[in-house]
Amino acid sequence: MTRTRGCWLFGLGLGSVGLLLAGTIALVLAAEGVLLIPRLETGQRIRYHMQFTVETESTLNPLGQTAESGAPIRLGVDMTWQMEALEVEPSGNVRLRAEIEALSIESSVPSARPSPVEDFVGQSVTYRLLADGGVDNIQAPAEWLEDGQPPAWLRTWLEQASGDGAAQPSGAVLPGDRWQGEKEFEVPGWPRQRLTSESEYLRDEEFNGQACAAILTRFELAGADSHVPESAAGPQAAIERSVDGDGSRLSCYDHRTGLLLESTQKSREHIRLEILDRGRKGAAPAPTVLESRTTTESHLRVVN
Repeated sequence: MTRTRGCWLFGLGLGSVGLLLAGTIALVLAAEGVLLIPRLETGQRIRYHMQFTVETESTLNPLGQTAESGAPIRLGVDMTWQMEALEVEPSGNVRLRAEIEALSIESSVPSARPSPVEDFVGQSVTYRLLADGGVDNIQAPAEWLEDGQPPAWLRTWLEQASGDGAAQPSGAVLPGDRWQGEKEFEVPGWPRQRLTSESEYLRDEEFNGQACAAILTRFELAGADSHVPESAAGPQAAIERSVDGDGSRLSCYDHRTGLLLESTQKSREHIRLEILDRGRKGAAPAPTVLESRTTTESHLRVVN
């Protein structure tokens, strides 16, 4: 993302009338405010490229006979896909299809079987992008689903590919404007989670000659619950689960169309699972605690 300061119009070169005119129009648009809601036309296609790395470190205490603290696991993904607008609804929501064109996966842990890249390349998923940046009505290949539902990674990918996943303001925004967002969601096997975000329109920039609005978003994730499974012999264990995390994302949105042109994100997530065995007699045993810490970095951009 190329940084510009002050009136970037002069950097376009006064010798080109066309560039001057484009710059003038962009300045007028910025002065009136920028809509961060994508304005797509039916049949329009956009290609994106994304690279991201995930590093996870897990510990289990107290250690059992077959359990040990795990070494960090690093996963790297390089992916290119094409996004096509299938239908633009009067409400501003858009029905989209994302088809994976290229995918490579690298892992620090040797796999017993080849990476299932062939299961994804050439495959597509359809979904609806809401005017506020959210995603719903996901339709994916059956082999991608978990218990018949789209997995959490799929929703995260589509949200980052189509916007930033945070609530977007319905009206035009100007440099210096701030807004907040909040949403709740569920991940199978974990407590209901709440994602809160605060965004700021930092400045105007350029991406491949296109004027864009640089938006900085900071977000926090939290969720916790407790559960006592019942059995014929009475309660055998008490289970406590928690999730927390934070991160930031710097994105650039096209002044004219509101489309995401480039985005860089960094985040951290910590999950904790505590199990207290209530079935044993005598002194209360120490709880078994599983903890996992994950850091994620990603970079996404429009490509030709």
